[in-house]
Amino acid sequence: ENFEPMVDEFNGLQAVLDLCGPLSPVNHRTYGAGILRNFTGFDYGRQEILKLAQSKTSPVLRLLRECDKGSVSAKAHAAAALGNLCTNEQAATRILNCGGDHTLRCLVAVAKVDSSPVDAERVFVADCRINATVAIANIVFSEKAAQQAVTNGFPARATEFLGSRAAPALRLAAAKAVHNLSAFDAGVSALI
Repeated sequence: ENFEPMVDEFNGLQAVLDLCGPLSPVNHRTYGAGILRNFTGFDYGRQEILKLAQSKTSPVLRLLRECDKGSVSAKAHAAAALGNLCTNEQAATRILNCGGDHTLRCLVAVAKVDSSPVDAERVFVADCRINATVAIANIVFSEKAAQQAVTNGFPARATEFLGSRAAPALRLAAAKAVHNLSAFDAGVSALI
């Protein structure tokens, strides 16, 4: 008699979402955000994550929580993942619908990260600014999104990045964000 154990199909995405759970230790959530960032670098990963956007274990909501409450490195990874997810207007709309006003509020807060209380995390401060600015630029596809970015004070931060001696990647991200904001009334009135 052959005995074969019953094994459920392994679901790596679900395992990562469990790693990012609210009761997980900070370092687990940081790794989880980093893995989700890596997954969103591929079309298949983006598709699978967007399929779960409105689910009970929404990867989008887990990423937003890390933008809001995570370590500096988790914030950088989560903002990059959210930016990677917003490859077109439909995807950006799904992200906004999933997170509501909280989406841009969290991303603008990450763009404003200026320091880290942990020495090992200081290298991620610039990543926070760049990744959040890219994500905001990718999300601003509508008047509603532009208004949310304005309400949360992003135009001032973006123009600060443009006029500063910021890293070229940050200046480029800010230029794209200002360009996208300037396509909408709310953005123009805040930028001028």
